[in-house]
Amino acid sequence: MLRDVFSYSALRVTGVVVAAAFTAAGARAGGPIITHKWVEVDNSTLADSTASGLNDGSFDGNIYRTFDLFVNLTQTVTTFDSGFTNNTGIQISGSSFFQFEPIPGTPNHLIPAQTTINAFPMVEFDSWVGIGDTQASAISTAGFTFDTSTLFGTWFTTSAFQPTEDGDVFVARFTVTSALGFGQDESATRFLGGQLLVGTGAGDSVTINISNAFATTGPQIPAPGAAAVLALAGLAGSRRRRG
Repeated sequence: MLRDVFSYSALRVTGVVVAAAFTAAGARAGGPIITHKWVEVDNSTLADSTASGLNDGSFDGNIYRTFDLFVNLTQTVTTFDSGFTNNTGIQISGSSFFQFEPIPGTPNHLIPAQTTINAFPMVEFDSWVGIGDTQASAISTAGFTFDTSTLFGTWFTTSAFQPTEDGDVFVARFTVTSALGFGQDESATRFLGGQLLVGTGAGDSVTINISNAFATTGPQIPAPGAAAVLALAGLAGSRRRRG
């Protein structure tokens, strides 16, 4: 049965930007090792009459890049925390988050349903958070602020999300202003990274360092399995979750 929720198979994925592992802090002895990666998404083929793409300045005069953040681990995930509890959170400088409101006054900060994307195509490249492909209706937030300059708070689910077969769990999509455009190293002037606390189904709370998404070295070739991870995240996650 098809699920009325955003599917990664709809993404136009172009490559892994950063794949980095850091020592985790805050875990119990023998707790999980958690790594992360950034994936840059091609937003040039946006199917919206108001913009041919978000990376060419046709929408509001700005150039935008879109990055997806994933964590990788072997345990289920219940919580992500950006700055709410004993961590610096995901921070941005020299840039700002793109925020699109399908209906004025109703910001879309959680993973959108496919029906919403069909009605408002630009939502696909909005900035929003998730826990794998868990539906927004099953995600709660606390102390949550996600505007053009801040992502602060925690988002969680009572039904732990099982990672894909490759261990990936989607965290958030960030569409951000850019000067140079897709695949360029802008780390000298722009920053998107910081820290993220990951809560697992086993009761661990692990803080990991998140590298700078802007630190690319040129147009990327998808790493082996990267496109497959995104294409299968919804299907594999829904089959294997909540065990």
